[in-house]
Order: sequence, then structure tokens, then C-alpha cells
Amino acid sequence: MTHPEVLTTHLTTNKVVVVTNDVVEPLYFPIVSQALAGYDVSKIVVPDGEQHKNLQSFEMVISKLVGNVCRA
Repeated sequence: MTHPEVLTTHLTTNKVVVVTNDVVEPLYFPIVSQALAGYDVSKIVVPDGEQHKNLQSFEMVISKLVGNVCRA
């Protein structure tokens, strides 16, 4: 990523969670996490596909986000 400030100018904390899917993650997460060097970056990976865009996946993401915040 040649312009990490596209991401970093919008951040107000040092903790960042990237939500992605299992197809996109290996392609882009390394680039994004490198662009966010110096930040505490974690990820939540959901399965790829329209069938996984549902309340169950949403609940899983929210539960992980809440768990991540509570550990801080």
C-alpha cells in the first residue's frame, strides 16, 4: 500500500480490527497490516460467500469485537 495515510488519518485509537473473508484475507491482510504498522491490528475472518452474510455471521463478528474490547 503506497498511501497508508488513507487508512491512518481516520483512526482515533491504536486498536484496529479488520473484518474480512477467507478468500480476501490471504491476498490483502498482509498489505493492510503492514500499512498499519505501529497499530495493534487484529482480524476477524468470516467464510466467503453470500450464504454467510447473515445474522449468525454478524453475531459472531459482534461477539468477537465485544470480547476484544473487554480484554483491553
